[in-house]
Amino acid sequence: MFVVLLVVAIHVGRFSARLDRIVSRTAVLVFGGFSASESKRKERRANLHAAHVDTTYRGYASRTRLMSVVHGVAAGVLSLYATWFAARLLESSEVDAVGRLPLAVRAPAASFDALLPPGAGQYVYASTVTVVVGVGVALLTYGYRWYYPVFVADGREREIDRSLPLTVSFMYALARPGIDFPEVMRILARNKRIYGEAAREVEVGVRNIDVFGVDVVTAVETMGRRSPSTRFRELSQNLTSVLRTGGSLAEFLEREYREFREEAEVQQERLLTALSTYAEVYAAVGIALPLFGIVVLLILDLALDDLPLLLARILVYGFIPLFNLGFVLYLSNVVDDVSLSTPTEEDLSVDIAPMGVRRKDDLATEATYDPDGTALPAADGGTTATDGGTLPATVPSHDRDRGDVRRNRQRLAVYRQVRDTIKRLTSPLRTVLKEPTSLLWVSVPIAILVIGLRIPGLLEDRVLTIREFDDLLIQSLLLVVGSFAVVYEIHSRRIEAIESVVPDFLDRLASLNEAGMTIVASMNRIRRSDLGRLNEELDIIWRDIRWGADLRSALKRFERRMGTVTISRAVTLLTESIRASGDVGPVLRIAAERAKADRRLKQRRRDEMVVYIVFIYLGFLVFLAIVGVVVFVMLPNLPDSASVGGPDAAAAIGGSGIENIGQIDQDAWRLTLVHAIVFQGFCSGWLAGQFTSADVRAGAKHVTVMLVLGYVMIVALL
Repeated sequence: MFVVLLVVAIHVGRFSARLDRIVSRTAVLVFGGFSASESKRKERRANLHAAHVDTTYRGYASRTRLMSVVHGVAAGVLSLYATWFAARLLESSEVDAVGRLPLAVRAPAASFDALLPPGAGQYVYASTVTVVVGVGVALLTYGYRWYYPVFVADGREREIDRSLPLTVSFMYALARPGIDFPEVMRILARNKRIYGEAAREVEVGVRNIDVFGVDVVTAVETMGRRSPSTRFRELSQNLTSVLRTGGSLAEFLEREYREFREEAEVQQERLLTALSTYAEVYAAVGIALPLFGIVVLLILDLALDDLPLLLARILVYGFIPLFNLGFVLYLSNVVDDVSLSTPTEEDLSVDIAPMGVRRKDDLATEATYDPDGTALPAADGGTTATDGGTLPATVPSHDRDRGDVRRNRQRLAVYRQVRDTIKRLTSPLRTVLKEPTSLLWVSVPIAILVIGLRIPGLLEDRVLTIREFDDLLIQSLLLVVGSFAVVYEIHSRRIEAIESVVPDFLDRLASLNEAGMTIVASMNRIRRSDLGRLNEELDIIWRDIRWGADLRSALKRFERRMGTVTISRAVTLLTESIRASGDVGPVLRIAAERAKADRRLKQRRRDEMVVYIVFIYLGFLVFLAIVGVVVFVMLPNLPDSASVGGPDAAAAIGGSGIENIGQIDQDAWRLTLVHAIVFQGFCSGWLAGQFTSADVRAGAKHVTVMLVLGYVMIVALL
C-alpha cells in the first residue's frame, strides 16, 4: 500500500503544486548528491534546455532517480504477488502445466531444483522474478525519463524550422521602420501564439534581458545556443555578429527574409515531387494491393479450406485501415503547414479593453504604480489603487493586492467559461460555422440515437442480421460525415474568401499610407473599394472607430471575428507597428509581399494536387468495378457441392483435395467485399483531404462522395 501511495503521489503531483513541491524536495534531499559524469551532465542539461523543461537539471535528475526507484520497487512487489497468485493457481489446477513445458525448459529447472534445499525452489524463483522485473522497470523508467527531453526537442526543432520564415519576415517588417531590436524581440515574444516555436525561442532571450539584465548580444547568443534547431542557431550566430559590429540590422534581416522565401519555393518543388511519389505509392499499395490480394485469395479458396477467407478478412479489417492511418500520419508530418493556433476569444479578451480602462502594462508606466505589483503612497497619506481611488494606509497594500488579484482572476475565469458556454448555446449556427468539429457533439449522439430507435423495430419478428446492422451503420456514418462535410466546406470557403483578398487589402493600405494618409483615413478610404468579404468587416471596424474605440482595439475585434491565421498575422503586425513606431507603410508593404507569396505557393500546390485527387477517385472507382465483377460474375458461376456430384461424389474422390471445390462460403465473401468497399472509401477520402489541404478534415467531402458511391454498390450487391 505504501508503494502504491508513492506512485500515486509522484504522478498526481503534477495536478497539485503543494504535493509536487513535496515530491521534488524529497527527490533532491535523497538523490541530490548523486551525479553523472561531466559529459553526460552537459549533454542532458542541453537537452532539458532545448525541450524547455521548466526545472533545473538537479531537480529533474533527482526526480528521475526517485521515479525509477519507486517504479522499480512497485513493479517488483506486484510481480511477487503475481508469482504467488500464479503458483497457487497452478497448484489448484488439475492440468499439469509444468509437464507441458518443453524439455529444454524443464531439464535445467529440474537440475537447478536438485541443488537447492527441499522447498526452497519457489522462494528462489519468486525472488528472482521480483528482482528482474523490478530492476527492468527501474531501468526502463530511467531511460524513458532521459529520452523524453530528446523526443520533445526533436519535435520542437521541426516546429521551429517551419515557423522560422514567418518569424524572420515579422522581425524584418518591424526592424525596417527603425524599431530597436530588443523591442522587436519583446513584440515577437508577446505574439508566440501566432508565430509558434520560433517565437518561444526568442522569448528566452527576452527573459534574459528583462529579468536577468543581460545585454542583447549575450541574450541572442544564449537563445541560439539552447535552441534545438540548427537553422535557428545559425540565424542567432549571424545576428550576433551584426549586433556586435554595428551593421544594419534591417539589411541583414532583409537578406535572411529573401533567402527564406527562395528556400520556401525550392521546398515547395520538393514537396510537390514527393507528393506525386506518395500518390503513386498509395495507388499501388493502398488500392491495387488489397484488390489483387482479395481476388487471389478468392481463387485460392477454391482449393483450400477457411484460410483464404481468414486472410482476406485480415486484409480488409486490418491492413486497409492501418495502412491508411499510417499514411495519413506520415503525410501530416511531411506536408503540414506551420502549426499556428488561431486566436481565441480568451486570448483576445485581455487585449481588448473599453475606452478609459487602463491595462496593467499601461499602469506600469504611471507614477502611482510600482512594477512589482504593489501600490505607492499617495500625497494625502492614503494609498493609490489601480482604479484611481484611495484606501486607508493601514491596509497592507501587498496583501490587499494579492488577495484582490486572486479573487478577481477567479471571477474572471468563471465569467469567461459561462460567457463562452452561453454564446455557444445561444448562437449554435455561428459556433458550428466557426468551429466545424463542434457539430460532432450533436451529430454523433443523433446518429447513435437513430440506431437505437431503429434496432427494436428490426427485432420485432426476426433476428437482426449483419447486413441490416451494416446498413444502419453506413447510413449513420453518412449522416455524421456528410453534415460535417457541409459545415466544414462552408467554413473553409469563408476562410478562403477572406484570405484571397488580404494581400490586396494590405497592398492598398500600404500605398495610401505611403502617400501621406494616416492609417485611420486609409482604412476609411479602403472600405469604399471592392474587397469582397472584407468590405462588411471594414465597415464594422470603421463603426467601432467612430464610436470611440482606438484603432488597435477595433482591429483586435476584427481579428476575433475572423478567426484565421492570415488575419491574425496581419493584425498583429499592424497593431504592433502602430504601438512601437507609427511608421506602418514599410511594414504593410512587407506583409503584403509575404501574403502574396504564400498565396502563390498555396494555389500552385492546390493545382498540382488536383491530378492526384482524380487519381484516387479513379482508383476507388476501379476498386468498385472489380468488386462488382467478382460479386455479380465470378461468385455466381463458381461450382457448388451439387455441381460436382453431391456428397457421394465428394466421398469418392476424397483425399485428393479436389473435394474442396464448391465449398466457398459465398455469403461470407460477399459480406467481406462489402466491408472492403466501406473501408476503402472511408479511408481514401480522408487521405484525399490530406493531400489537397494538409488537413485531414478537408477529406470529409471526399469521404461522403465515396461512401455514397459505395453504398449504391452495396445496395446492388445485397
